[in-house]
Amino acid sequence: MKTLIFLVSLTILPFAFYFSMYEGSALLEDEFEWKNSAKVSASAGEVTKTGDINQMDFFIYAAKFRPFFPIVTTICVAVIALWAIDRFMKDRIHMIGNGVIGLAFIIGGLSLITGVTQGSSYFSVVLLLLGAAALFLAFRSLRSGHSRSILNHS
Repeated sequence: MKTLIFLVSLTILPFAFYFSMYEGSALLEDEFEWKNSAKVSASAGEVTKTGDINQMDFFIYAAKFRPFFPIVTTICVAVIALWAIDRFMKDRIHMIGNGVIGLAFIIGGLSLITGVTQGSSYFSVVLLLLGAAALFLAFRSLRSGHSRSILNHS
């Protein structure tokens, strides 16, 4: 079942990402939003023309104003990352990996919680839910004994 969910996510991811970028490309025509949505580009200098805008800013813009595909993209990435951790990491590292992903999503969700657009609010809720799910998986692996204690190594 886990592998099926992984394969579905892997199949959906490129399409969701493409549509996120497509919808986010509307940022090129919305000069008034460059200051608020072109954060990645602004870190390299002032954004004065469309050529200054980084592709990652398209994703940010789409998440703020048209969040459906960025949310689907993020869910697919989370599923793939959690599957990879479950599949390839063993013992204590498995629990730590899930915990790190969970904390990263929760920090991201909390940073967006005061977003001014409805899309950023939706995105924040999804990040918080994904973070809670990843932390749940981390705690579950700790409680179920999949993770060995450092003290138990011989």
